[in-house]
Amino acid sequence: MTRVLLRSTVLAGLLALGIAPPVAGADDREERVIEAFGRGDLATAERLLEELLAADPGHPEHLYNLACARSLRGDQEDAARRLLEAVDAGFRDRRIIEEDPDLAALRAHAAFAAVREVLDRTGDRPNADAARSSLAAWLDRFGPSRYRVEEDRERSLVIATSLGEASHREMIEMLDAQADHQVRTLFGRHPEHPVLLVVATPEDAARFFASSTTAGLYDHARRRLVTRDIGESLRHEFTHLLHHAQMERLGQKHPIWIQEGLASLYEAYVLAPDGSIEFTPNSRHNVAFRATRAGAMRPWSEVLALDPKGFMKEANRLYPQVRSMFEFIDAEAGLPRFWEAYLRTYSQRPDGSAALEEVLGEDLAALDKRWKRWVVERGGIDDSVRPGDASLGIEGEDLPDGVKVTRILPSSAASAAGVRRGDVLLAIDEAPIRSGREMLLAIAARRVGETVSLRLRRGAGTIELAAVLRPLPRGATGTGISPPSRDRGADR
Repeated sequence: MTRVLLRSTVLAGLLALGIAPPVAGADDREERVIEAFGRGDLATAERLLEELLAADPGHPEHLYNLACARSLRGDQEDAARRLLEAVDAGFRDRRIIEEDPDLAALRAHAAFAAVREVLDRTGDRPNADAARSSLAAWLDRFGPSRYRVEEDRERSLVIATSLGEASHREMIEMLDAQADHQVRTLFGRHPEHPVLLVVATPEDAARFFASSTTAGLYDHARRRLVTRDIGESLRHEFTHLLHHAQMERLGQKHPIWIQEGLASLYEAYVLAPDGSIEFTPNSRHNVAFRATRAGAMRPWSEVLALDPKGFMKEANRLYPQVRSMFEFIDAEAGLPRFWEAYLRTYSQRPDGSAALEEVLGEDLAALDKRWKRWVVERGGIDDSVRPGDASLGIEGEDLPDGVKVTRILPSSAASAAGVRRGDVLLAIDEAPIRSGREMLLAIAARRVGETVSLRLRRGAGTIELAAVLRPLPRGATGTGISPPSRDRGADR
């Protein structure tokens, strides 16, 4: 029972700490920890937690749970040590620490005095050195020679990437533009304390992320954002970064549908020179369209009531749904107007219903129907490349800043244009391509015979090629574009 209580804080209330709940496909050891606690198998729980900490040293939730396990089996000295490590890593919810039944024996022990002293001194204040501690731990684990590090004091960022100069600069320009827009329209200011932002190498990402389907995460307690790519995943997690800073500043804990809907919304957009923004369809678009047309979408009243654990059980359907809900809010009322109303009415109804009804003018049931009509009328987008469709005729693998060409079909558009194996596709017609998913959508909307401009990295240089799209041969497997499909926001 204690694990259920804790996990509604660690899964249903991880938002307080800013640690993204696990997405579908995430490491099942976390769920196995819960199960082990539930059946009183402390040895298994401890073993799994130690494995998790070996993979991610200093994780505040795992340290806290290990402290609980140590206390339950009577080792109060080590329980206090682990709890102090958890507090130092960012677990500072004093109510949980003072009330959790698993720590009852520890609270009665003299060793708990040191924990209370630290809590009295730190309170709920964030660890101002968390980003630099996270950077030191990252470089110690993966090697300092693999990453260039720079600090952006204006935006409170410590940035570590292994990108080339051009891609690094493009990433910085994108982040600057997104940060300035979101601070101006939604979040009010940049984070008060530095945050580490890591664009991991493919090898390091494979070691760091528990699942190959996780594209990125933001851990607010440790002030650490880690992403595989500088496209949709980074834009999603960076939105979480700014959002959590605002929640911390205001003392608010926004529900999961708002956190993930807002972050998913910013995965794909076009920022105009005048500062206006247009949110554009991405791979989530057709999921929402098809589910709505099939009558499979959750009513808004149910979505607003979901806790993180319930949300993540239906992540594949709910991420597209909440992105679509935010697209609708922006189209009907304007996102800044809704956000102002939400922050103002948060104390009345934290689920967002008061703000929705105020700015959209109807109750939730009517808004749900109105939104579903809007989704169906808007229609779907072309999101696949089948035999006979326009195609580049390449297969690739994701890199942090583009798609590495691993195969070129004979007599394909790419072959005729002069694309080579090992080239990295960076842009199509000036639109950045940061993943195979983005490449697929860029080509799926085209017609046979269209000419597209390709920007590629070849060796140390960058080249431009023109490709006339040709039909994908019937004998070709899949779509000709075969990156792994990943969840954003493992947040994560």
